[in-house]
Amino acid sequence: MQTFEITRERWNHCLEQFSRVHAGQEAEVCTSGAVAGGASNADLPLIGVTSDAGDLHIMLGRPGGPHVDHVVPRPARMWTAEWNDGVSGVLEIDSNDGSTTLVRVGPPEELLGEGMILDGVPPGRN
Repeated sequence: MQTFEITRERWNHCLEQFSRVHAGQEAEVCTSGAVAGGASNADLPLIGVTSDAGDLHIMLGRPGGPHVDHVVPRPARMWTAEWNDGVSGVLEIDSNDGSTTLVRVGPPEELLGEGMILDGVPPGRN
């Protein structure tokens, strides 16, 4: 897994892509830092992540069930990483208030070990 910083001009595109790829997957959202303390929302499927009026909204919920709108105020920087299992990923968002929000979907660790997929060629067929 490799983490990439997302440039601000690509935020909307990357958030749309992350939302489309991971919609319906169990998600964990955790915010920590100067103002947030240690707020966490977990065990609800991801609905999507959007940008609105300078804030980010991470929406979680089930049809006909509880919904959560986790707001990330004034985001400053954002990173993303995707596991090699095709279903897991993470967003890390730093806010101007000193807090960091982590959005994780899929299992907490890679399903396939390091080196299992190399440029789409199975091991031993370099």
